[in-house]
Amino acid sequence: TACNYAGRTLEAVAGYQAALPLCRATGNSVAAMLSVANLAMLTIDRGQLHAAAEICRQAIAEAGRTGASQLPAPASVYGAHAHLLYEWNELTAAYLEAQKALMLARRSGHVASIAYGNVVLARIQQARGDLDAAASALDQSLQLRGRGMPAWVAPYIVAQQVQLALAQDDEAAAAQALAQSGRQMEDAIDHTGEVVHLAYLRFLLHQLQTAAPGRAQTAAPAALRLAGRLLASAEPAGRLGRVIEILCLRALVRQTQSEHSAAGQDLARALALAAPEAYVRTFVDLGEPMARLLARTEQTQQQAYHERLLAHFAVEPAAPRTATRAPVEPAGETLIEDLSERELEVLRLMAGGLTYQAVADQLIVSLNTVRFHVKSIYGKLAVANRTAALERARTLGLL
Repeated sequence: TACNYAGRTLEAVAGYQAALPLCRATGNSVAAMLSVANLAMLTIDRGQLHAAAEICRQAIAEAGRTGASQLPAPASVYGAHAHLLYEWNELTAAYLEAQKALMLARRSGHVASIAYGNVVLARIQQARGDLDAAASALDQSLQLRGRGMPAWVAPYIVAQQVQLALAQDDEAAAAQALAQSGRQMEDAIDHTGEVVHLAYLRFLLHQLQTAAPGRAQTAAPAALRLAGRLLASAEPAGRLGRVIEILCLRALVRQTQSEHSAAGQDLARALALAAPEAYVRTFVDLGEPMARLLARTEQTQQQAYHERLLAHFAVEPAAPRTATRAPVEPAGETLIEDLSERELEVLRLMAGGLTYQAVADQLIVSLNTVRFHVKSIYGKLAVANRTAALERARTLGLL
């Protein structure tokens, strides 16, 4: 564990592997399950999702055979398994595993498992579109600060706070979470702080995707510098899961600057690393901009994986670039992704002149949920405001 906290990954892996037989031989199920969970999370960090899943499944099966599946000890293993299922976009299964992890963790009072389990649950709930439930899960993590929560959990809470705030287009809340993290963007990057620096990179990308052009003069260079520093931290240490995420973010930063070739190279490299382990949410969480970049990026080595990823966005793959290809339709005449039934409801209520709060009242949902749907609508329609969205929707016959 000391090697784990110090970032000496290979030594930590070897230590946990050596400790497991001893824990089992002495009947110390708590230490055994914590070793399995830590080993699984280290394996995830190294980008080895299938190996991590096998570690979790074997431990869960063992708990079932020994009658320990309802005891507190396996909580952290269920949490690690939920993390994996989330990455593979198996959201219902991930939700059930996260709930099981939290139920068992609360029985034992293991603060780290409760706090991190709620972070994983918040991530899952956000992916399912339930932003209120995501915020509630994060609040439960935050309440454990100063009550025995280990320091390593705090950066993950901050990172999820930022992602949730940006999903709601609330830059002020994202900036506040970053400011309260205790880390500045220019601070040295280490293995414990990488997730916060990644959150800074997401924040800069959001500014580039939503701000006036003048703002890009400072945000774009800062984002590219930060992405380079993050790669220099994660890559030599073999944290390939982080490397994939950084490359995806940098590709989108470059895309905002019309650096299409460089963006394509970053994306191609991310796909090459991600394909063997079937990463999904790392790409899907980046939303419509990533869908557009994927849809117009040619692939040869990872073609099947590329097409499966696009299917998770409900986007058709780009047509092959050949001399006989049909002419491209004028920009703005088709949608890269259809609006969902709920998004169409929101759009029609907006067309009736209702405010976001009035739309929320009409649909019996929260204001944050309406904002989430509106952001998705704007992305799919490729617009930046209500007036443009309604005009585009009428052109497409949606209203």
